[in-house]
Amino acid sequence: MITRIATLAAVAVLFVSFDAQAKSFRVQQIPNASQFNCDTCHEPGNTGYVNPFGVQVLSHLSGGDVKWEEMWNLDADGDGYTNGEEMGDPNGTWRIGMPNPSFRATHPGYADQNLCNNGILSDNEACDGNELRGETCESQGYATGGLGCNALCQYDVSNCSNCGNGIVELGDQCDGEDFGGTTCESLGFDGGSLTCLSNCKVDYSQCTGEPAPNCGDGIRVTGEECEDTDLAQRTCTSLGWSGGELQCSDTCTFDTSACSGTGPDRERLVSVPNPTGGDGGDSSSESGDSDSACSSTAATPVSTLPWLAVLFVFGWRRRR
Repeated sequence: MITRIATLAAVAVLFVSFDAQAKSFRVQQIPNASQFNCDTCHEPGNTGYVNPFGVQVLSHLSGGDVKWEEMWNLDADGDGYTNGEEMGDPNGTWRIGMPNPSFRATHPGYADQNLCNNGILSDNEACDGNELRGETCESQGYATGGLGCNALCQYDVSNCSNCGNGIVELGDQCDGEDFGGTTCESLGFDGGSLTCLSNCKVDYSQCTGEPAPNCGDGIRVTGEECEDTDLAQRTCTSLGWSGGELQCSDTCTFDTSACSGTGPDRERLVSVPNPTGGDGGDSSSESGDSDSACSSTAATPVSTLPWLAVLFVFGWRRRR
């Protein structure tokens, strides 16, 4: 009885070891999966878990083989792109044994790794990079500006403006002759006349007197370091920093939090850390190599179990 149990245990371990090693062949059963190797289905780092695409693979197996023809039109990571689109087989025509499509695949198991921003328009993208489908700020209902494309492949109208249509709208201080009721007097000056610049900002140089500071009105006066985007022609470097982007705070004072370097009146950075040097450098060697994922050391103990089981059976029978 004990002999039978030990034999069955050895066979079971052999099966587990064979199955663990055979999974690597599934890389060849998915188009362009060789670009990710075992990480196509598994979480990186030999964690033992599969990603959402791996879950779909496990539910579409027949005799241990991947049924790609049943999966290509699914969207494992829910990013709006089918598995086929991400792996270079958008029409599901690839089959096991065919050459991989010539395509830089994006991972079908992670929504933040998709075809967006590859410069090629997909059906579910309004835009991609500089590909805007011929759309402009004007076609989007704005008077002027430069239409962009954001990281989600949707139109970015932040640089579009209605400046120039003669009507004060969001983002305008004025537009043509329309000052929205603003006058030199309402800004705190003694008198004079306002002028509207081509960027729909107020030019108050013809106003007379000196108004009291009114932070937030868009007009920089004495007592204010800055006002909105008016930084008085100052930059991080002119203030003594090494670089970065100077901003204006809500209190109309310079915000140097985005400036870089050691700050004014102190020694500036003169060198950068040696990426191969010792002081806290970020080493890429800790990240692991996805190419070796299928033959990782984590699987080694499993492959030795069959021999241990055989030795156990042989030793037990010798003792008997």
